Amino acid sequence: MIDVAVSESYCGRYIRIGRYTLYLGLFFDLWKRHTASPIWIQTGAGANWPQNTILTAADKDRLRSSLSSVSIDPSLFPIEVNGSLHLPLVVKVGLDQDEVVDHAAAQILDLRNSLVAEEPDV
Repeated sequence: MIDVAVSESYCGRYIRIGRYTLYLGLFFDLWKRHTASPIWIQTGAGANWPQNTILTAADKDRLRSSLSSVSIDPSLFPIEVNGSLHLPLVVKVGLDQDEVVDHAAAQILDLRNSLVAEEPDV
């Protein structure tokens, strides 16, 4: 089940990619602080994210590696806030609404492909 979460500083939806639960949303505080984008993917950690408590240290390393591989600037992103990683999605200006959505979806697909490529052979 995919839940919606909203607060004064963010709003969005939980998404699943393989074994990972991620949050895709508008993060107004991160946009203000880092000016990279209003749209971010967040990975959760700790008691507030029970979906990800099954992740091993190796899983978390693969997740960080995948986020870095699709980052707009791997020297800056992802950033870590309270044990969670945050990655901005590029929002291209001057495009119509459908093109903006398509570009965001392509970035999420790139992340998905990177996560799948990083999975160990079973």
